[in-house]
Amino acid sequence: MSEPIKLSTRSHVSTIEWDMMDKTKFLPLSMLSSFCVRCTLYPLTLIKTRLQIQKHGEMYKGLLDAANRIYHMEGMSGLYRGFWVSSAQVLSGAAYIGAYEQTRHMTAPYLQQWPEIRSMVAGGVASVFGQTIIVPFDVVSQHLMMLGLSTSTTDKNKIVNQLEKRCPVNTSLLFLQSISGVLAGFTTTLITNPMDTIRARLQVQRTNSIVGTFNALWKEEGMLMFSKGLSARLVQSICFSFTIILGYESIKRVSVLHEYKDHVRW
Repeated sequence: MSEPIKLSTRSHVSTIEWDMMDKTKFLPLSMLSSFCVRCTLYPLTLIKTRLQIQKHGEMYKGLLDAANRIYHMEGMSGLYRGFWVSSAQVLSGAAYIGAYEQTRHMTAPYLQQWPEIRSMVAGGVASVFGQTIIVPFDVVSQHLMMLGLSTSTTDKNKIVNQLEKRCPVNTSLLFLQSISGVLAGFTTTLITNPMDTIRARLQVQRTNSIVGTFNALWKEEGMLMFSKGLSARLVQSICFSFTIILGYESIKRVSVLHEYKDHVRW
């Protein structure tokens, strides 16, 4: 077991490590925060999925049109169809966070000089744990979403370092981390949107292969396949990234052990 981190009386930490936190506070609060964020933003997830699944804009013309039609045709419950199944993803979130932080802690002696690689390794391990839990619930949830149709942490750390160099010294680190989460999420969403659309088709329509699904999408939409559901996904990503990072980093600060409280920078 590694020795506790020693800090001078004037030093501050920008990254709160696993062994600096009270886990009895951190884990329950992080799960509660994740549930609240998912509950608030779930309608955007549902709208995004329906926009990705529809063909040639046959049902909805865009984000606002989809929200309006679903609300008026199915009521508020329509916007939360499949939510309780999806809420099980909170468990995968807890597994992800635990695996991420624990892996960072275990690799610290070997990768202390390479924080980006350390975070990348931890993110990879955490994704395996999280996805193992989340995929079955995700499939069921997306099928339920469609019933009404009769359905990166390493990047954030890099962006934080860049923003810190360009902002005043006293700028809130929590604010920089939240903005960095938004920028990382925005970039990732633009790059991965076609893959997310293919994933949704595979899960809901039970197509046989990634290549076959890609070819079908290309025949249906052409170049528009790259922007299918993108508006809803971008709004979802911006809101989700900001609130998740804000909640996560705030909870880490609240959960920090007493001996480190004076060294934590907000």
